[in-house]
Amino acid sequence: IFDVEIKIGSADKQLVLGTDYIVKGNVGTNAKGYKLTITGQGNFKDVISLDWAISPKDLRSDMVTLENAQGLEYNGAPHTITVKVTDGERNVVLEKDTDYTLCDNKPEDKIGTVGTNADTYTVTITPTGNYTGDPIEKTWKISPKYLTDAMVTLKDAENLTYDGEQHAITVVVTDEVSINGNPTNIITASDYTVTGTLSEMDAGTYTVTITPKGNYTGDPIEKTWTIAQREISVAI
Repeated sequence: IFDVEIKIGSADKQLVLGTDYIVKGNVGTNAKGYKLTITGQGNFKDVISLDWAISPKDLRSDMVTLENAQGLEYNGAPHTITVKVTDGERNVVLEKDTDYTLCDNKPEDKIGTVGTNADTYTVTITPTGNYTGDPIEKTWKISPKYLTDAMVTLKDAENLTYDGEQHAITVVVTDEVSINGNPTNIITASDYTVTGTLSEMDAGTYTVTITPKGNYTGDPIEKTWTIAQREISVAI
């Protein structure tokens, strides 16, 4: 709250507030323009109007903190962070949509306070009302999850023996977690690449390499599968 002090008079005589004049409009809180009115009374007359203003305060980057934004890892579910804006000089937490606004949440564009995929997101805080300044950008991150050997299996790769036919195996990558009480496989084909031999006819041991990307990280994982040699039967 600001209270404008009024002094009227000359060096040798000061008029007395409440006796010679009254003042209205000299108190203000919010950043805006005000009109102050001085009305003479007693031995004085006439009305004087003066304009005065409270300027908005600069919103600084150091006033903005992101809460619940540390140590986040991809888990298939949305992560939501909280923006907290504090004016330490006034010892108050500022109000969203009154003192500042936040950008809309667009997780697909990596914008806002909500995100699911492993990536870096940006939230923009724009001052308004009693605060001014350029928009402030803060970033937060969801880290990729480690792909483990236990998540990778080879389907149709057991008990294979050379029979003159082509044998094909399938790489299955599973990371099942509970989301809203429902078991869900959160890894997709866009989270890894597969190289190596997936189909073969001849006897031998073959290698498949699964390399994490996207929402997963870690060293490439190698899996092997074998087509056994066929025994030769000799009839005499």
